[in-house]
Amino acid sequence: MAIPCSLCAAGLGHATLTTMLFGIALALVVACVAGAVLAGNRAPSAALALIGGVAAGFVGLYVAARHDPTGVPAAVAVWATGGLVALGLVGLLVTPKGSAPGLRRAAVLVSALAPFAAAALGVSLLYACPLYVTEGAGFCVHEIDVLGGWISEVVLLFVLDSVALVVLLL
Repeated sequence: MAIPCSLCAAGLGHATLTTMLFGIALALVVACVAGAVLAGNRAPSAALALIGGVAAGFVGLYVAARHDPTGVPAAVAVWATGGLVALGLVGLLVTPKGSAPGLRRAAVLVSALAPFAAAALGVSLLYACPLYVTEGAGFCVHEIDVLGGWISEVVLLFVLDSVALVVLLL
């Protein structure tokens, strides 16, 4: 049985849900690019990892959205995490490792802010893509609702990305 979107009944349909979801994605992309610019010369492996996460996320969006909108946000998160870790490892191998001033503080700041950012991400995703909506939801469809469906996967991968970033900063 398909459950219609309550926002769709209120005149806010698939386009609004997709717009909210892309707004969250845009905020994450801007944060990654800003982090890469700030890390720049001090932590080149972290900057490379952040750019790799953004690039792989775009590739994941292209690949996943071509077939079926179901599960696209989770697929994008998996691709982004893969890109972040892969280019982070490449960055560790090819860039000089030095202890630049302020990197420990940046790592502590990322560690301190990550739980709050993960909670904000989870709440934002739940607002943008309510559970149990199966009709007219576009990318927001939850196939299986086990602990929040794909939202919990995206938040968990965000936390793992934060841990990887802290390791790259240290």
